Amino acid sequence: MFLSVGFWLLDIPHIIVRAICKCCHNAKQARKENKKPFVDTYAFDLGYHMSYGLTTFAIAMVFSTLVPYVPVFAMFFFLFKYYVDKYNLSFVYNTEFHGVGIIKRRVVPLSIFNIIVYQLINVGFFASKAQDKGRNFLYTGLTFVVLEILILLIYHFWSKGKRYSSHKKMRQDQENRRKETTASLNQKTMSLTASMLEGTIAQRGLEMGMGQLIGETEFIGADDDYSKLLAKREVKVKNIGQMPKDVNGVTSPFENVS
Repeated sequence: MFLSVGFWLLDIPHIIVRAICKCCHNAKQARKENKKPFVDTYAFDLGYHMSYGLTTFAIAMVFSTLVPYVPVFAMFFFLFKYYVDKYNLSFVYNTEFHGVGIIKRRVVPLSIFNIIVYQLINVGFFASKAQDKGRNFLYTGLTFVVLEILILLIYHFWSKGKRYSSHKKMRQDQENRRKETTASLNQKTMSLTASMLEGTIAQRGLEMGMGQLIGETEFIGADDDYSKLLAKREVKVKNIGQMPKDVNGVTSPFENVS
């Protein structure tokens, strides 16, 4: 185990793979004018190192009862491996892969499985060593292990149902917020459309009124009295002001067209 930690500290597999990939890259780029630089794509294998650590943990747990010194060496192994993996992840390998919390959800059940296997092996070992009360010890140990498994299963399904209910509640809240947003947007759109329609009606009324004022005004030459022109314009403006209004209070010139 300690040799494997030193092996990964020297980073021998990474060096070998990087040298081979660099030679192949240089051979491909030799005849090209625009040469691309070599990029090291060798990533830290999280799955391999996690499974290796879990296997070591299981072996240490199984042999800890028979050989009490095994957990001490396992502690030093995990201590060295922690610092070696931390150094490789921080300074040697690229950050292409991330756990994103998936490794934690997989490691905890596997660790519990290792503990259950350790308990079953110990129950069988001590039951075989006990001569007279071995069968009672076996039944008692298996009963406790089965109860432990049932409690873990109940907790697993309860937590899963709780996560499902929280997820369902979150989706319902998102759906309600979406409906509220859609309703508010529709209301704003309707009010904007109504205001635009009112503005269009008012603008149309002004255009029709000004058209009547300009079209019905006779041309007056330079010799006519300018006061007559002003009087005629005042009469036309008064007629437009006395035109009927619609429900919204906007002057509607369409009723006097006929």
